Amino acid sequence: MIDGKFVVGIILARGGSKRLPGKNILLLGGKPMVAWTIEAGLASKSIDRLILSSDDDGIMDAAKTAGCEVPFRRPSELSQDETTSADAVVHALDQLRVDEGYLVLLQPTSPLRTAADIDGCIDECHKSGAVSCATVSKLDCSTEWLVTLDEKGMIQKPFEVGHVQMYRPNGSVYVVDIKWFIENREFWVEGLTKAFETPPETAIDVDTIEDFKLAQYFLSQ
Repeated sequence: MIDGKFVVGIILARGGSKRLPGKNILLLGGKPMVAWTIEAGLASKSIDRLILSSDDDGIMDAAKTAGCEVPFRRPSELSQDETTSADAVVHALDQLRVDEGYLVLLQPTSPLRTAADIDGCIDECHKSGAVSCATVSKLDCSTEWLVTLDEKGMIQKPFEVGHVQMYRPNGSVYVVDIKWFIENREFWVEGLTKAFETPPETAIDVDTIEDFKLAQYFLSQ
């Protein structure tokens, strides 16, 4: 809890990955990738309950072995390519009968995020009074280096703004007020979401074999 507010962590991990089949249970550093997210969630000082939402027996078994609660099987109709994370989270909250406090979305494709990243994001959301908080990472280049291509493939400068540091939501942690989320079904909204910066080495999002190899490299370091 944080100041008496209940905090539920939800891990979404369906079994139908196309670009990297079986990625949620690929062995990373000797254990299934989903286990890294579970360990970070369990180590969080603020999360009161950590659960997995999945339709896949292998992922559910791996999660239980890692110590995560798996209170239900996600329906197949909420495990399709077109299913949004918001739809799956709303289903999970309904199954848990939780309608207030904070929701913490932890995607298993960010295996190197730490408990400190999680707790820092929760704390930032709470102390700022924002409806949500999302982890972000600095982009390697600012807008002064960005270009577009015209119809002939010629480089064009889209705008002149000088040096502006750019950030991207990295997807490793989202913290959202549950009542607000149920009404809006959004994890972050321009002007309403507080940012919490995390280092790029903990914010790797594994979607391809190249991403997985990069995660292996950072883990080895």
